[in-house]
Amino acid sequence: MTRSKKGGESSADGAGAGAAQMEVVKKDAAKGEKAAKGEKAEKAAKGEKIEKPVVTAGSLVICRNKHWRYISSFHGPWLQLPPEVLESLAYSNFHAPAPHPIDPGVFFDLVKIRKFVDEATHLAVRAASGLTKLSRERKYRMRELATQKLARAYKLDEIAASVATMQSASSIEDVAALVLARAPRDPDATYVHFFHEKIPSRMLAKCTPLAPLDLVVSERAADPAPLRTRAITRIFKDDPTGAAADLTSALNVVAAHRPHPTPAPATLGLRIPDAAQPTGIEAQLLFHRAATHLSIATAHVDPALAGDTRARKLVRTHAKRALRDYGKFLAFLPYTPGGGAPVVPASTLFTAAAPPPPAVAVQEELTYHPLLPDTLHSLLLAHLLAATPIADVARHARVVARLCRLADGYPVFLAARSPARADWMEVVRRCPELVEGCVGCGEEGREYPAPTERAGIVGRSRIQLAKHV
Repeated sequence: MTRSKKGGESSADGAGAGAAQMEVVKKDAAKGEKAAKGEKAEKAAKGEKIEKPVVTAGSLVICRNKHWRYISSFHGPWLQLPPEVLESLAYSNFHAPAPHPIDPGVFFDLVKIRKFVDEATHLAVRAASGLTKLSRERKYRMRELATQKLARAYKLDEIAASVATMQSASSIEDVAALVLARAPRDPDATYVHFFHEKIPSRMLAKCTPLAPLDLVVSERAADPAPLRTRAITRIFKDDPTGAAADLTSALNVVAAHRPHPTPAPATLGLRIPDAAQPTGIEAQLLFHRAATHLSIATAHVDPALAGDTRARKLVRTHAKRALRDYGKFLAFLPYTPGGGAPVVPASTLFTAAAPPPPAVAVQEELTYHPLLPDTLHSLLLAHLLAATPIADVARHARVVARLCRLADGYPVFLAARSPARADWMEVVRRCPELVEGCVGCGEEGREYPAPTERAGIVGRSRIQLAKHV
């Protein structure tokens, strides 16, 4: 559901802008690879060893992708449904009148991910099986093809692909490593092995170098997915500024290669070519960049509370950037108050032009996205850090409560357990005087994960930062 901002730009202008953006991305990738090589060279010159993960006898070693955040948001029946049933549901969802029950881009991505992972698993199992006589070359080609299919799955959505591979045969965990043994610079194998490499549990930051991703980014400059993966890894390695830069570069790549608008269903018939199907990559990038800016804002709260004027400014600046990106994410999700009212982007509900709350008897509708619950509550946390007037925060909280009651991913997704929702509820519990009018807007009675340290930081920051509005 990509919306173009300007319809009158010439194709020549678009091509020129796209070329310029691609040049920026290539330069960014070159800088990243050069920096990684420079760090290794510097260590070698000093006689330092390049550290590798130390695995002791009692260490729990798991695939790197099992550390990824928001894994629980993508659990659901889509992992067990027969592929043909899943595809049929995706088409029914796409052809339904707006608002679609589930974001069509996400749904079509899931169909492709299941297809790629299932086919890769079949190939990997056959190559590893001793039941059939296969030459060494034949086994390698099968593993190479399996790796290419897995790479395509991870590029579509690395969180969903991680969940899907966790449900598959263990043979696919080593398939990329076997390809790299023969072709050590193969970009697809490098990318897949990055997710499947086994590292000590809870040691992702220490045991994850950026060099493999730098290689993939340099080899796949026209692909936003490796930049997205590197950005997520930078967040784990406490480099949110670098993560924001990578996500911005990835969004530039998407803008440079944005496809033509999908034709209306009536002109397409029942089948939609893969190239014409919507995809969820842009919404993913906006979500991750928003979360990154929120993380940067939270990190500057303590210096701001200590009286650092620059830190106070950074808190509000990055909180507002998070609000901008969360708003763009919500713009992908249509909403209607029902009763014949027009369909509008969900982001409209958080603006001055928001439609009034519907009557109780009217059925509201909202398109679901697995990252929607975390987006909505992160939006509230960002408003607190941005020193938004409390009356507006209370109004937004009531909207969030309504939308969360509508957020239903059945029959594809299970209910997501959102860390941001837990943090928001903790802020309400700790600081009721700050969110007067918001109590009762938090979906009491639901199960929440444990709140994070961020809840305390946001709560106490609101008291102090509000004094400087």
